[in-house]
Amino acid sequence: MGKYAEGLRETVQRMETGEEPFRRVVYAADLGRVTQLAEEEDKAFEDALKTLRERLNEYAVKYGLRDLLDVNDDVARRLAEAKAPELSEFKDVSFGVRAYAALIAYREYAVGRRGVFGKAAWYWFEVGGSAWLLYYAPRTAYKEAEKAGVEWLAAVEEMLAEGLRRLFLKPGADRYRGFVEELTKGGKLALMFDRENESSYVFRLFRLEGDGGLVDLGIELWISKVGEGEEVGITYTLIFDVERWRGFFRQELEAGVKAAEDVGGVCMWRTVSPTWWAGLTPTWR
Repeated sequence: MGKYAEGLRETVQRMETGEEPFRRVVYAADLGRVTQLAEEEDKAFEDALKTLRERLNEYAVKYGLRDLLDVNDDVARRLAEAKAPELSEFKDVSFGVRAYAALIAYREYAVGRRGVFGKAAWYWFEVGGSAWLLYYAPRTAYKEAEKAGVEWLAAVEEMLAEGLRRLFLKPGADRYRGFVEELTKGGKLALMFDRENESSYVFRLFRLEGDGGLVDLGIELWISKVGEGEEVGITYTLIFDVERWRGFFRQELEAGVKAAEDVGGVCMWRTVSPTWWAGLTPTWR
């Protein structure tokens, strides 16, 4: 999983294009590679979950530890996604549930979905915390990670790669293949920083031609921080020029285009974290 995650981060590269005095910094993204690595990482993650469950079952039977090591999938996933005030509800779950939830939460945290249990799992696995923290109640484990001052900080390239992955390149999203091909027709995708406010960074999307030229695609990517304190998350939003992209998303846009035009002619698709599988949800502005 770490190998694929590292590769995913490398799919977006900072570069400069144009001639002085109009030279500009852009971030070039290899969407084909993003797609491949995202699919491989998802498979590795599912294999890791399967292996963990097999080992827990093996030791539960071998040593008579069924009560300690049994895994309830639903409880584990709810723990992985729990908000800080909800952690105390899981203080009596089994070691098996905590271990299974920790792997889910670790992966979510590593790709930018900053759940509170994921913060503890990141500390255990990456920063130097002991795996013995799995024996703590989830709330206590999270507080231990907080005291250590653990924080995951993403570079711009990492945020962009994860945004592209989560918005429309998740495995099985075959109906978006034509959209991806159109984005990169004749070149790679390029993202240029445009502006920021108190909670968001906005990038404009271009097609990067072979000669270094840029073709405006009429799309903006918003990376926004939502929530406060322990409940901070990140949203990735694509804002389209409706008329230009109507043909690619006719089914999704048909019901909302009229409403979007009535209030300004902008259509927006958003994916909100933390979620289990972040996907495209039509939102209209």
